[in-house]
Amino acid sequence: MRTLVAQTLVGLLTLRVGTVRNGIHRKGDLTTRSTREDGSLTRQLTPTGLVMKVAAVDSLVARASARLSSPALAQMSEQYWENNRPGTRPSVNRPEILLIEDEPDAREALTELLEHYGYNVRSVEDGMQALQEAVRSPPDLVITDLSMPGLTGLEVLQRFRALPELADIPVIVVSAHHDVRNRIAGFDLGADDFLGKPVDLDDLLARIRRQLVRSSRQHAFARQSMVDELTGVLNRRGIANFYARELARAEAHHSALAVMLIDLNDFKNINDVWGHAAGDTMLSSVARSLQDALRATDRVGRMGGDEFAIVLPDVGRDGCEGLAQRVRRISPVVLELAPHASVRAGLSLGITCAEPGETFEDVLARADVAMYEDKRRQKLASELLT
Repeated sequence: MRTLVAQTLVGLLTLRVGTVRNGIHRKGDLTTRSTREDGSLTRQLTPTGLVMKVAAVDSLVARASARLSSPALAQMSEQYWENNRPGTRPSVNRPEILLIEDEPDAREALTELLEHYGYNVRSVEDGMQALQEAVRSPPDLVITDLSMPGLTGLEVLQRFRALPELADIPVIVVSAHHDVRNRIAGFDLGADDFLGKPVDLDDLLARIRRQLVRSSRQHAFARQSMVDELTGVLNRRGIANFYARELARAEAHHSALAVMLIDLNDFKNINDVWGHAAGDTMLSSVARSLQDALRATDRVGRMGGDEFAIVLPDVGRDGCEGLAQRVRRISPVVLELAPHASVRAGLSLGITCAEPGETFEDVLARADVAMYEDKRRQKLASELLT
C-alpha cells in the first residue's frame, strides 16, 4: 500500500512538472526566467506579475523515485492525501472568487492557478461585468486589478461598498501602481488588502486564506446577532438587512418585492391566562408554521412581541393574495398545553409591494395599516357571528 501511495505521489509530482512546463511553453513570451543560486528556476508571468516557482523539481522527482520503499516517504504521501490538496475539494464546497482582470492572458493564467489551488473562479474583464455577476450571485472574495478601461478598480470597490448585499465581501486590489497614494485611496474606499505587482503566488494564496477566514468569522458573528433567540427566525435587524439586499437585487433585475406583516390576535390574553411560558411556546409554533407555509426564498423575522414580518422576493401585486392565502390557512395556530387543554391564536396580516428606494420602515408602515384593517374585519365578523 505504501509503495502504491508513494508511486502515486511521484506521479503527481511528475504530472505537475509537465503541466507547469507545458503552461509556460504555451504562454511563450509571456514569461521571463531566471536561476537562483540554489538552482531553483523562477518563471514570472509578466502580464499579471504572478510568480510561478519550480524549485529543482526534476531532482525532487528523482530522489522520490529512488526512495519508493522509504517508510518516511510513504507516511508523507499518506499525509499528502489526507490534507487539503489543491483542487481536491468538491466544487460545491470551494470558496468562490470573482476575478476582475482586463488582460486576457493574465486573466486566464490566474484563473487556472486559483482553480488548481482549490477555488471556484468566475473571471470577468471589466468592472461593470463584475458588478452584474456579484449582484446575481455574490462571491466569497474579489480580486481586482487597479488600472482597467471603464470602471477602475477603485471605482469598482466604491460601488461594492455602496451595495448592502456586496458591502461585506473581502476585496483584494492588485496593481503595478502600488505607490502609497494608491494604497491609501484603496484602503479609504474599503479594500481589505492591496498587493503590488509582481505578486508572489504563495503570498497571494496566504492573503486569500486570511481574508476568507476573517470573513467567515464575521459572518458567523453577524448571523448570531441577527437571529431571534426564542423562535430561531431572523430578528428585526436581520429581516431589515434581508429586505435591503433583496430590494437592491429587485431594482437591479427589475423584479418585484413584497412585505407581509403579521400579528397574533389576543396574544396578551394567552400570556395572562396561561403564562409567559405558554406564550413563548406559541410564538415559536407560529414561527415554524409560517416557515412551513412559505417558499424557500421567503424570510420570516420577528419584529418583537407577537409581531412578525415576512420579506417575499419576486412577488408583485398579482402574487400577493396567493401568498396571503397560504398564511391564512394556518390560522388559527393551535397549541396543545395538556391532554385536554389547548390554546388558539388567530393571525391578522397586511401585505404590500415595496416601491423602488423605499425604506423598510416605510414599507412596514403601509403593511401595518393593511394588517390592522384585516384585524378590524376579523373582529367585526366575529361579533356578527355571536
